[in-house]
Amino acid sequence: MAEDKLFMRALLHVLRDNVAVVISCCSLLVAMASFVLTWIIQNRDAYYKELSITPHLAFSIGGDFTYKVRNTGLGPAVIKDWVIKFDDQCYKLLQPPSDETAALLNKRLLDHMFTKVFKGVPLARPVTERIIIDFAIYQPGIYIEKGQEISIISMPDEFRTVLQETLSKLPMAQANELLTKFNHAVWSLPLTINYCSISGYTCTHRVLPECP
Repeated sequence: MAEDKLFMRALLHVLRDNVAVVISCCSLLVAMASFVLTWIIQNRDAYYKELSITPHLAFSIGGDFTYKVRNTGLGPAVIKDWVIKFDDQCYKLLQPPSDETAALLNKRLLDHMFTKVFKGVPLARPVTERIIIDFAIYQPGIYIEKGQEISIISMPDEFRTVLQETLSKLPMAQANELLTKFNHAVWSLPLTINYCSISGYTCTHRVLPECP
């Protein structure tokens, strides 16, 4: 007990002689706690603010032979790049491709989505239009607004009409089988789109195999 009293008396003596130091230390601790608390609150607010503008692109296939994307997120999606791969060749679309490249990619898309699916099926009538995607429209830097839907790939009107007429003349089972094959061909397209929120803090980074 005597030792405890001596210790307490010595401690009080030290505190009394160093009041300014004690007050300074307490003030520093309060300031540090305030800084940490402010930092946590600001980061939490920034996190929730970013969540409130985070985009999300959802893909779908329309009944009119279109491949669509809708922004189902909470803010605009800023397209960063498009990457498509055919014949082990990667095409990263950072700017409008040349006419030659655009024609080549359209041919590859037609082969993938149409020629292989409808092989051996007689068309209702010949078609001449061959352009199914205008790469000049969907370039990096474009915005897909919240709730907006755009067609990434769409059959030309003539092409679409011929396909619909062709399917209508086939037995239902065969027509359904062709539509299933078409949907599978679209979903398996070697295509990826990377995009960011309008702030640039939240981005997707999808990479096709062997496409750095």
